[in-house]
Amino acid sequence: MATIAGMLATSARRCPDRVALIFGERRYTYGELDRAVNRAAHALAAAGLGKGDRIALMSGNSDGFGIACYAALRLGALVVPVDPASVAPEVRYVLADSEASLLVFGAGAEEVVGKLGEQPSLIGGPIALGPVGAFPATPPERP
Repeated sequence: MATIAGMLATSARRCPDRVALIFGERRYTYGELDRAVNRAAHALAAAGLGKGDRIALMSGNSDGFGIACYAALRLGALVVPVDPASVAPEVRYVLADSEASLLVFGAGAEEVVGKLGEQPSLIGGPIALGPVGAFPATPPERP
């Protein structure tokens, strides 16, 4: 059965130089997008995310959100979108109710994320998306 993440990999093999995603001035070919998703998937896996786990993604519309979403799906994880306009108590509720293992957040959410405190379901600290969806070369330390 085809999956969304699998369809991206197939498209990257078939037409690696065709434009797959445009965000602002940034254009990703299928090959570039697939490589970015692979890097993100490796970082998420190294942080402990795996098949059946839930990942909370708190970001506005961005290339990073799409990359993180594809990366989670590639690992077999479930994506829990979190409204980037949420306040800390709302995010705490979503994390607890969904039992998310990781929280990945985009620009503008730093203040809210800083007010969350310890979240029992999280296996590691929150992960910040880079300016173009780049994940850190090394994942954050696990507690």
